[in-house]
Parts: sequence; structure tokens; C-alpha cells
Amino acid sequence: MTEKAAHSLTRRAALGATGALVGSALASPALSQSRTNLRIGFGSENPALEAAGARLAQRVQIASGGTIRLTVGSAFGGTREFNAIGKASDGLLAFSSDWVETDPAFGLYCSCPFGLSAREFEAWVLHESGKWSWEALGEAHGIKGLLVGDVGPAPVMWSKTPIRSVADLAGKRVRSSGLGLQVLSGLGATAFNAEARRIGRQADMTESYGLAADLQARVPSGFSHLYTPSALKPHSAVTLSLDLPTWNALSESAKALIEACCHAEADAMMADSVAREMRAFADIKRSRVKIETLDQSVFDAIAKSAFETLEADMNARSKWADAWYDYRAFLEDVTSWTSIGESAFSIARARAMGLDA
Repeated sequence: MTEKAAHSLTRRAALGATGALVGSALASPALSQSRTNLRIGFGSENPALEAAGARLAQRVQIASGGTIRLTVGSAFGGTREFNAIGKASDGLLAFSSDWVETDPAFGLYCSCPFGLSAREFEAWVLHESGKWSWEALGEAHGIKGLLVGDVGPAPVMWSKTPIRSVADLAGKRVRSSGLGLQVLSGLGATAFNAEARRIGRQADMTESYGLAADLQARVPSGFSHLYTPSALKPHSAVTLSLDLPTWNALSESAKALIEACCHAEADAMMADSVAREMRAFADIKRSRVKIETLDQSVFDAIAKSAFETLEADMNARSKWADAWYDYRAFLEDVTSWTSIGESAFSIARARAMGLDA
């Protein structure tokens, strides 16, 4: 079979094929002549990353007939840091928002406050201009980024006290991450990052890390108010960032196979996030947590802070500040469609069913 056949691999084929089917379909001469092993670490301790890494490694091994292996784990010393890519490991499976100190534009490829939803983000990086902006940012830092999935949206914030206006954020200690740290600081809050098990006494408010994760960390026991809609984290993408020279050294067949397996995992992870968060929300509704709608003035203030503080930081520190302007342009274009498409339908459907919209 020729390399052209490897390029024809679809998401459905990579997602559903058995070892025998994928092995026969993709074991081209180019792949069978050599073996490739890529060492992949985790950017942080997170069950979602670990599960995605195991599934992705299995997909790649089956699809390549064992000629390409991803050795995924936390055994590579120091692999959590961005600068370990190409040294301690060949790549990291991570939330790239953890690297905003290296370059704030990395946050755009994970989750941007007041930004794209998971499906909108997928459209931007796979089918629109975000693909080329990501390539340019990666080249500036010597990496190749691949979308592996998304753990979905998170409500804007858990709080110990009511949030009635933006003034209620000022002076409060708020746990956040990525670009959200700057946005909250711009609103007068004291924003910090910390592991979930340590936030109980440290924070007055905390960004959600996904409802299922929040429940596991017992966040509702310390924060009685849950505010929505999401403004700080409308989605949270998982990416595989590979050392660029290592990626460039792979055959075109190997690149196509790895990309197809990443696409398949992205589909599976996004679907799983909907089911997981739906179940978690049902549990929260049965608890004593007060689920409240964030006042529009607070949401607007977060949007204003996002646009002002992030644009300034991108221009000051990013090696590819154009990614910010590209992101903003796509956000404006896609919002017009989403507002009359999926969003409008979901709200009208909930009202027709007698549910809170």
C-alpha cells in the first residue's frame, strides 16, 4: 500500500477500527521498515490527560501495526515544563494554558476568557486560520501542536459569598489558571493558581475545572454558590506538543497516522466531556449548592478585561502576537453564526421543555 492510502485515513476509521482492520489498512512499506518510539510526558497531574494518553497510545500502536509507539507517562524527569520538550521527552500532552509565562499566545490554544467554545475552537484550528497561526507560533518555539481533545466548558466561578457586581471581585483571592489569571487581576482580584486539594482556606472564589473534577475535589463543600455562564473558561483543549525537529523527521505517512489518531481521540474526548459533565451537573442540582446566573454587568466586565489585558500582554510578550488578532477576528465571525444556530436552538428547546434556559 502506498503512502497516499495512509493520508486517506478518516476520523471514523481511526476511532472504530480493530487492530486487524487498521493494521492491514495502514501497514504501508514505509511504516513497516522502521520503528519509531516517541516519549510523551504530561504537562500536569490530571486524570483526563492520563486517560487520553493511554487511549492515544493504543490507537497509534494499533493503527501503525506496532511500528509507531507512544511511550506515555510521567516517568520522564522534569517533563512538565515546556522547555523539557525535545530534551527530557519528545513531547507533552498538556493544557497549553500552563505555558502562558513562556508565551501568552499558548493560552489561546487551550482556553481564552470570553472566547471560543470547544466546537468553535476545533473549527478554528482544524479548518480555518487558526491552523496557520498555530503553525507559526509552534515554529517560533520549536514545537508542533496537535489537538487531542477538550474537557469541555466550566461554569465561571464557585464562590463562598454572592457575586452581585464586579465590585464583589475586588480584593478577593480567586483561584484561576492560564489567561484567566491576568483577566481577574485586571478586575482587582488577587488571582493565583493552586492544586484543587489546597484551595479550601486559600480562596474566596475558584474557577471551575470541570464539574466532575470539582465534585471529586469536594469543591461544593467549601463554596456554596455556583455561577454561570462561563466567561473565564468556555472550553479547555488538550494538545500534544511535539519537538518540531522530531516531528519533521517523521515520514509523511507517520505524520498522517498520528494526526488521524489525534483527531479520533478529540472526537471521543469531546463526546465524553458532555456525558461526564451532564451527570456531574445532575448531582450538583441535588445538592445544597445555589446555582445562579452571573449578572450581565459582571460578564461584560470580564469581557472588557479580557480584551484589554490580553491584547496588551500578547503585544508585549508573544513571539506571534498575530495569533491574538486572528483569534479575535474568528471569534467575531463565528459568534454571529453560533448565536442563531446552536445557542438559539438550545435556549428555545429548554424553554419549550419548561427548563431553565
